[in-house]
Amino acid sequence: MLKSDLIKSVEKLSKRDFRQIKKMVASPFFNQRQDVIDLFNYLNQVADSKAQDKYAREIIFETIFPNEQMDVQKLRYTMSFLYNVIQQYFIQSEMENDQVLMQLQLCKALRKRGVGKLFQKEIKSLRQKQQNATLKNTNYHLQNYEIAFEQYEFASTYSREGDMQLGKISEYLTNFYFADLLKLSCIQLSTKKILETNIDFSLVESLLPTIEEKGYLNNIATEIYYHTYKALKHEDNETHFQELKKLISTHWDKFKKEEARDIYTLGINFCIKKLNKGSQKYFREAFELYQEGFKHELFFENGGLTSFNYKNVVKLGIGLGELEWVEHFMETHEKFLYPSERKNTYTYNLAYLQFHKKNYDQALLLLQQMEYKDILQNLDARRMILCIYYERNEFEPLHSLLKSFSTYIRRHQKDIGYHGQNYLNLIRFITKMINANLRDKEIRNQIVMEIENTDGVAEKKWLLSMLEKRSTVDGKR
Repeated sequence: MLKSDLIKSVEKLSKRDFRQIKKMVASPFFNQRQDVIDLFNYLNQVADSKAQDKYAREIIFETIFPNEQMDVQKLRYTMSFLYNVIQQYFIQSEMENDQVLMQLQLCKALRKRGVGKLFQKEIKSLRQKQQNATLKNTNYHLQNYEIAFEQYEFASTYSREGDMQLGKISEYLTNFYFADLLKLSCIQLSTKKILETNIDFSLVESLLPTIEEKGYLNNIATEIYYHTYKALKHEDNETHFQELKKLISTHWDKFKKEEARDIYTLGINFCIKKLNKGSQKYFREAFELYQEGFKHELFFENGGLTSFNYKNVVKLGIGLGELEWVEHFMETHEKFLYPSERKNTYTYNLAYLQFHKKNYDQALLLLQQMEYKDILQNLDARRMILCIYYERNEFEPLHSLLKSFSTYIRRHQKDIGYHGQNYLNLIRFITKMINANLRDKEIRNQIVMEIENTDGVAEKKWLLSMLEKRSTVDGKR
C-alpha cells in the first residue's frame, strides 16, 4: 500500500488539494462509487496522522468494507478508481493555470462541432489576448503557433477560400523552435560539466547564422537565450554575459517567475564557472544577480528557499567581505528554508560565517552538530576543518584528514563531478606546502605560480594568502 501510486500522490496533496478533490469525488460526473468516496474520506482523515499503520491494507479495507472478508483485489480496484479521479484533478488544476490553453481547447471543441460563429468569436478573443500578453517567453510563441494552426484547421474545413496564413504558422513555429532549442542548449551547457556528459551542439551551432541574420533575435526569448548560450559556450568572451545581464534586468517580467529564475540561475552558473577558474571579479557579478533576483522575489519556490541558493548567497557575500549583510540575510531568510533542511542548512552556513570571522572554535563546534546527508556539504565541512588545522599549525590531525579527505573524494567521484578535482587540487597544494621550505623565496614563488596556473582549485585565494603569510615561517613539518 505504501508504495502504491495512489499513496505517493496523496502524500503530496495540500489542504486545498484535499478540499477540491473531495468535490470531484462527490460529483457523479467524475465518480459514481461510494467505496471511492469512503477511501478518499479515510485518506483525508489520516493525512496528518503520524501512525505508522495508517496505510495498512487491513485497516483501510475494514474502514471501507466493514464486516467483509479481506479482498486485496477489491481494494486495488477502489484505489485505482480513486487514483484516476486524482489524476483528473491534476490535469484540471494545471489547465486552469493556463487560460490560453483552456480557451484554445474550447476553440477546438467548437470547431469540431461545426459551431463556426462561436469559434470565430473565441479565436478572435484569443488572438487579442496574445497581442496584449505581458509574457513573451518561449511558450508565448508556441501558443501563437497553436492558435494560428487552429485557424488553419477551421479555414481548411469550413472556409476553403479563406486566408489560411500558412506563412504566419511557419514563422510562429520557427520562433518557438529557435527560442526553445537555445533554452535547452543553455541548460545542457550549464549542467554538462557537473554530469560529465558528452552533448552534441552541432545542430544549434549550424542554426546560429540563420538566427543572427534572419531577424529572429527580434523576439526577447530568443535574444536572451542566444546571449546566454554564447556566454556559456565561449566563457572567455564577456560581451554576451554583459548583454544577458542588461536584457534580463530589463525584461525579467516577460517570463513566468520560474523561467525568469532559471535565466538568472544560468547567469549565476556562468559566474561560478569563471570563479572556479580564478576570475575573482565574478564574485560581485554573481552576488548582484542574486540580489536582483531576490528583489523580484524569484528565488522562492513554492514559498520556500532552497538550501542551494541560501548557501550560494552566503558564500558570495562572504567572498566579497559583506559579513554584516550576510549575517542579516541569514537571519531574515532562515524562516524561508524548507523545514526538512532548515536546521542543518542554517548551522552549516553559520559555521562557514564563523570560519571566515576566524572564530574557529565556534566553527568547529557548529560543524560537529551537523548531519551530513549531502555529499557536497560534507566535502565543504572537511575543507573548512582542513583550513582550520593548517592555520593553527595542527599538523598531526591535518595529515590524517588529508588522507581520509582524499579517499572520500575518490570514493564519491561519480557523484560530485568537477567539485572532486577542485578539492583534490586543494589537498595537493596543502600537502606540497606543509612539506616545502616556504622561507625559500624561489620554492614559494614556484608554488604560487603553480596554483595561479591551475584551473579549478578550491580555496585558491586562501592558499595564496597562506603562502604569503608563511613566507617567513619554516614550512617543513
